[in-house]
Amino acid sequence: MVKVYGDNLTSPDALINRANKRAIKGDTQGALIDFNEAITLNPAKATAYFNRGFLHNSLRHHDLAIQDFSEAIALLPDYDEAYYQRGYSYQEMGDPEQALRDYSQALRINPFCIKAYYRRAESRAALGDQQGAFTDYSQVVMRLPQDANAYCNRGKFLLRTGEYSQAIGDFSAAIERNPRLADAYFNRGYCFTQLGESEKATQDFQQTLLHDPNHPGATSQAFGTALQPQLPLAGMTASGFMASSAALEAQKPVSVPEISEVVPHCCGTCRNSDRRGRGTAAGDDGLGT
Repeated sequence: MVKVYGDNLTSPDALINRANKRAIKGDTQGALIDFNEAITLNPAKATAYFNRGFLHNSLRHHDLAIQDFSEAIALLPDYDEAYYQRGYSYQEMGDPEQALRDYSQALRINPFCIKAYYRRAESRAALGDQQGAFTDYSQVVMRLPQDANAYCNRGKFLLRTGEYSQAIGDFSAAIERNPRLADAYFNRGYCFTQLGESEKATQDFQQTLLHDPNHPGATSQAFGTALQPQLPLAGMTASGFMASSAALEAQKPVSVPEISEVVPHCCGTCRNSDRRGRGTAAGDDGLGT
């Protein structure tokens, strides 16, 4: 039988490797045992603390994650990913101010950590610094000028702040770079509804359904709420909206839903430019070795 975890499990690196594989397979308790043993064997192993902290984050044990990331940073002060992950922990615990500090430190160490700009923008917005948030979204656009998601995410921020015309510009730029990006059509369509341009909104909602029939906004009642306040909303979908929108083309939006009810999830995860590994669990990124 082939051993996939390494022959020498008295080695911290072998234990970390096995812990990572166990975590991926869902054996979180086994992974924690291996991480603990690796730290016992080598208390100066920064990646052991980091990976255990990452696992704690995925289990939503954010207080324990903060302790581990702090240990990793103490051992390796330029560990940009540890700062980022600790910032994520603070953000999840409702402390955007401390999260902002950690994201900023991660960016001082690694100015190309794209996801840190996104997370810092969220923290700044939570603290009321809308201009700072816009600057961070713009930093991503500047660094990834051909990335449709960079424009789409900035457009969604502008939508949330009521800057519909500017948001339309960003969604249009996103569509130019990725004509299949359903979220960009959906959110641009919503902006058009707020500006009273129902014909353009209809076209964008049609494109949303064309490119993603299962789009989370496509079966919502947002379209009917925004443009058809006199119609019963039960069962209203994007298709239903488009079927009757011609009769209401000249009508201005009356009842506008809360943005949180209309805007779907982020239209794309940020690209990862980290130096220390990739993954898919909490905090966007992954385990190191």
